[in-house]
Amino acid sequence: MRVLVVDDEQNIRRTLTLALESMEHEVASASDGASAVKQLKAGSFDVMLLDLKLSQESGLDVLEEALRISPQLAVVIVTAFASIETAVEAMRRGAYDYLPKPCTPEQVRLVLGRIAKTKNWRVVSLS
Repeated sequence: MRVLVVDDEQNIRRTLTLALESMEHEVASASDGASAVKQLKAGSFDVMLLDLKLSQESGLDVLEEALRISPQLAVVIVTAFASIETAVEAMRRGAYDYLPKPCTPEQVRLVLGRIAKTKNWRVVSLS
């Protein structure tokens, strides 16, 4: 899968990128919504892991723009500010799923597996 990681924290981007690459996914990253949108317009992605609270913007606004550009994109909101309300709002706006930070590589692997199954994609399993 081609995955775009969008988070304003460099350590989170790096950790998620390493985990995803170890699962044999192709990964790009962005530190803000504008960079993410630019990458979505330039290339095709299957999944976006998107931070809910970026430094100057809401991940929910980026979510809507991302789905407008790429309607087939599976967006997973990743946040340290997990609540029922934000999860419901993210899903209402079109998110595929929602992961609380810090998330483990296994949680990421499971959500990507669900996405692949839903979209009938072949999944590479390293287990």
